[in-house]
Amino acid sequence: MLRGTSIGGKKALLSNLKVLLLEGSPSQKFELKQEYSNRVVALNQNTKSLMKSLQVWEHVEKMRLQPVRYMQVWDACSDALISFSSSDVLDDDVAYIVENDVLLNAIDKELKSSAVKNVEIVYGAKIAGYELPQSENSESIVKMSNGDIYKCQLLVSKIIEFII
Repeated sequence: MLRGTSIGGKKALLSNLKVLLLEGSPSQKFELKQEYSNRVVALNQNTKSLMKSLQVWEHVEKMRLQPVRYMQVWDACSDALISFSSSDVLDDDVAYIVENDVLLNAIDKELKSSAVKNVEIVYGAKIAGYELPQSENSESIVKMSNGDIYKCQLLVSKIIEFII
């Protein structure tokens, strides 16, 4: 069982596993707005290659991205600087700026595609508790607030708590 966004079902290593994504938020209907979001991620060539191998990149390209062809980084305490140019990296772009919502929607689209048969997503999931394995051969147990119980041999969790 994996919690959080993952492409677990796409990699050959995981293709024989059944993957359950427990997503705390409700399923969102994505609409690409005319104005850009200020919440973005910078993706390097390796991440682009990974996203291409998972068939996610084509969804990103159909929506919106901005290639970075030149970058200059300098030190605040001296005159030292370093520059990167797309011509320095064999005519590929240095990186890509992608809106976070665009990337998440592209991943979500691919996970819901007919090509991914071993991933189930439960939206609005609220975990009430869990029990970790007591021995090497036992399973983790996840108890949901609606009474559902999931058992698994591998439990991966990403929990983010905001303290205000």
